Amino acid sequence: MNKVAVFSLKYYLNNKQLDFTQIDNIEKKASDIEILEKCLEGVNTRLIDRQSMALGAAIRSIENEEFYKKIDKSKISVVVGSLSAAVYPIFDYALSAIENGLNFVNPTFFPNTVANAPASRLCIWNQFKNQVVCLSEGKSSGIDAVMLASEQISEGDSKYAWAGASEENGAALMLLGKEQNLNIKPLAYIKNYESRYVGNLLEEQKESFIKKKLFEWNIDEKKDKIIMSQNSALFSLEPMIDIGKSLIEISQNKIYSFVIISIDNMGILSILELGRS
Repeated sequence: MNKVAVFSLKYYLNNKQLDFTQIDNIEKKASDIEILEKCLEGVNTRLIDRQSMALGAAIRSIENEEFYKKIDKSKISVVVGSLSAAVYPIFDYALSAIENGLNFVNPTFFPNTVANAPASRLCIWNQFKNQVVCLSEGKSSGIDAVMLASEQISEGDSKYAWAGASEENGAALMLLGKEQNLNIKPLAYIKNYESRYVGNLLEEQKESFIKKKLFEWNIDEKKDKIIMSQNSALFSLEPMIDIGKSLIEISQNKIYSFVIISIDNMGILSILELGRS
């Protein structure tokens, strides 16, 4: 695996633009959805609109940074994951079909169309012209989007990528790329990653899989740190917030390596290791 650098991590939560250094100020409350809806009063606030605008707001503050101004925007890919982009439209679709019949279902409820819209809009609004990919596979969607973008960059399919999560209560996006492409010191590097469907494993089976992977990666729990990403009202944003917490300690040279683990009730287990060079 070629080394992929993390250049920036931006959030839009609680009606605020934040970066990883402000992550401790984020309040994790379900009312985030209400705050964002109030901010968008007078605007069509369908799920896809809230997600699209949150994604745009998350990266808007980076436009004033000198290194970002030098990037050829046509070379940027977007890989975004979301739980709500699939779950909500699927239920809306099913309810509409029951109430009105299959021939009269609102087409905007069709899951694949809706799930793809936020990332596609972000590309159109910002003139990103490389690959656009959307994942919707549970709480791990955001962290898996980062893994997929890292793989694309490592294999040379992309030069830079915005990757992360988008829910109707906010967005979190990491800017990834090759270190030699920019004259800027990376915040961290993506060193290892693994994501797979494990199904309904017993707790001890999940723990065994995780321990095996940490052993393969030579993770030292005394020197490195492990975060188990919890379920919350932030859905796939939760692992992205945990990544922000890890970046703080990596940048302050407190921890050499961080491992973020996400296990959701849909049976997807994702592990991502971030670290210094």
